[in-house]
Amino acid sequence: MVNYIKSILLLFSFFVFYHCDSNKNPKNSPNSDCFDKHEQKDNRESNSLKNNKLLEKENDRYLYKSINFDLSKIWIDDSLGCNNHRNLFLAKKLIIGNNLIDKSPIKFKEFFGKPNEQFAFDKNTYLIYYIETICNEGQLIEKSDKCWIKFDFIENKLKEVPEFFACE
Repeated sequence: MVNYIKSILLLFSFFVFYHCDSNKNPKNSPNSDCFDKHEQKDNRESNSLKNNKLLEKENDRYLYKSINFDLSKIWIDDSLGCNNHRNLFLAKKLIIGNNLIDKSPIKFKEFFGKPNEQFAFDKNTYLIYYIETICNEGQLIEKSDKCWIKFDFIENKLKEVPEFFACE
């Protein structure tokens, strides 16, 4: 995960460089106006090393939240599992990345969207999301094999990260 965030930051650095270059600065150096503006902003925002570290952490959190939002959108957009974007690895990443252990089904659905099936018994809720299904033009083919991941909410809290999925 750390390497992934580092990669995102590297891409962001290239974006800033490209943005500065695309402003047609006569010099492509750290002394150009574009870089001076970024340095001035950094100097205003951080008067000490401690403040600078806090800003880095906030930027990392923002990037992390952006990444998790994008992953959540990928999961939700593949609502029947037809596109094979949903999988156990993505589910684990969303749960861990958004701290969903011990959270309610309502909070869970903010990141996973509407489940394909839902069961409730007493204070326990079970949400089922299809993965690796066989579809025709975005519609689930009746009586075809399908797989799913079941998420267990015991006493209204997500019990654990699932370790397997089932197929029929």
